[in-house]
Amino acid sequence: HAGDYGEDPSNASSASELKRLDFKVSLLLEMIGHLFAAQQAIPPERLLTLTASELHWRADAALSAHVPLRLELYCNLSYPRPLVLYAHASEIHAIEHAYQIRAILQQPGEPLQEALERYIFLQHRRAIANQRGNSQR
Repeated sequence: HAGDYGEDPSNASSASELKRLDFKVSLLLEMIGHLFAAQQAIPPERLLTLTASELHWRADAALSAHVPLRLELYCNLSYPRPLVLYAHASEIHAIEHAYQIRAILQQPGEPLQEALERYIFLQHRRAIANQRGNSQR
């Protein structure tokens, strides 16, 4: 049974010590992440739409169509390392002194594809929950 340490009190104290150490390591990693983020040149936030197969965003400068792209997405500032995706711009439309870009993602390996789909699903659920929370106020 999970959490059952039997009659041996040293097992319980070892488990609580491990939990305490795990908490400290997690806290330390989060603090280092914030320090790293403060010193990192993270690009300004930009509104985008990400699906499992493509990415849409507005840019100040035009891109050439079908040129390979290396996209760096900073999904969480607590973890200041980018998610790197490869794509090519398939559509570029001039709109209001900017360009609307549609990029087709290069198919990642199966583990990354599953993680990307799970991330998109969770972000979608959070957005719906936030909309519901705001509409009830």
